[in-house]
Amino acid sequence: MKKKLSCKNGYSRIYGEIYIPDNGEGPFPTVIYAHGLGDNTQPFDIECLVKQGVAVYCFDFCGGAYASRSEGESIEMSPLTEADDLNAVIDTLRRQDFVDGANLFLCGISQGGYVSTVVASQRPDDIRDLILLCPAFVIQQQFKEQFKRKENIPAILLLNNMTIGRRFGEDVWEMDIYEQMKEYQRNVLIFHGDADKLVPLAFSERAATCFSSAELIVLRGAGHMLAWGDEDTVVPITMQYINKQIVNHVLEHETSRHS
Repeated sequence: MKKKLSCKNGYSRIYGEIYIPDNGEGPFPTVIYAHGLGDNTQPFDIECLVKQGVAVYCFDFCGGAYASRSEGESIEMSPLTEADDLNAVIDTLRRQDFVDGANLFLCGISQGGYVSTVVASQRPDDIRDLILLCPAFVIQQQFKEQFKRKENIPAILLLNNMTIGRRFGEDVWEMDIYEQMKEYQRNVLIFHGDADKLVPLAFSERAATCFSSAELIVLRGAGHMLAWGDEDTVVPITMQYINKQIVNHVLEHETSRHS
């Protein structure tokens, strides 16, 4: 079952869609998908996740794409405003009866992976595990190499064909995303293509050493944002990973209950 479910971040409305399994009454393990810069909502066919009993929430970041159905302008958007959006989404979903709050997963692609990492490090107890697709951990380096000093960032600029504002660069300038990763002590699954020219594989290789428990799966020949053919690898592994973490959670709960 698919239905619209909007959230509020302050005065801004966040457009979203929830996919709920038909087989069962819930609550269901839930994946929140965070899109990349310039994209919106759904990454690929998620029906296979839903058919396996996992609810999936897809939403548009405010100002995150020209075609965004959420409120807000791209020149006002930054990874930190998107983190605020994602926090609002999490808070909304945790209040839904069909969501298993103990099994809430974040799945982010590109900039959505960066934002998901920020949020997971802020509230690790609320996020069961983290799934990252070609996460854009290059963002800070990209700005520093181009502008050298924060004061040089123009009021309006283009980033990967997306019009953004100065706030974007200012918000990431002092942020050490690799230090933030250390705050998240749960499991992380990272997919990254070895032909990614926009965000080289080395950024995820470093991330795999900074997270306390991360598995990096290298997609041979895959570029940035992945391709439709990559889902044949990504989706089954993701489903296996989610099922494993759910089983581990049940075992942990049983162990603590009997100890």
